[in-house]
Amino acid sequence: MKVSTVTDPAPPRCSTAPQPEAGPNDVLVPDAGLRHLRVPNAFYITIGGIPPRQGCTPLGHEPAGELVEVGAEVSGLAVGDHVVINPMAAPSGIIGNGGASGALADYLLIENSVRGVGLEVIPDHIPWEVAALNEPMAVAANGANRSKAKPGRQGGRVRRRAPSGWARCWRSSRLRRPRWWFLVSSRMTRIDPTDGELMPS
Repeated sequence: MKVSTVTDPAPPRCSTAPQPEAGPNDVLVPDAGLRHLRVPNAFYITIGGIPPRQGCTPLGHEPAGELVEVGAEVSGLAVGDHVVINPMAAPSGIIGNGGASGALADYLLIENSVRGVGLEVIPDHIPWEVAALNEPMAVAANGANRSKAKPGRQGGRVRRRAPSGWARCWRSSRLRRPRWWFLVSSRMTRIDPTDGELMPS
């Protein structure tokens, strides 16, 4: 299969690798990186990859996709499920960020798949470009939760720098709940993390 890989201080290349096979505790996702938004940091390209995999860094982080194979011992998941993938949970290292695998490949193997840990099922109607923003929004929501902001508190602000733009949360006496914005012209949609409701800008 083809895998987008950083091999030296040059634009990423398509290299070949054996197609992964799902074991009894694994799932397989095809073309997960096609739904992915993050591009590699220019610094890592300049040094020829992410340590310890300089010279052979597979790309594709924070992916989403549709399951095509589910191991016999995996519970709560089925072929055809749409999922978002936690790149940090992979036993072989962070997916697309220094680990052994990346989502910009023909297939992505999710080893030791446990729903709610390595991946989670999402409704089929959610567009892939929105599903791929799951991790940046989760980081921003976690920051807001850890700030313990409350109604009436002045000046609280959480920022999450993401390739898709800034996600921000403001708390002030004028707001009952946090509000989130992606400040990119193509994604000027606000999301309320308390109920997941999409709100017009």
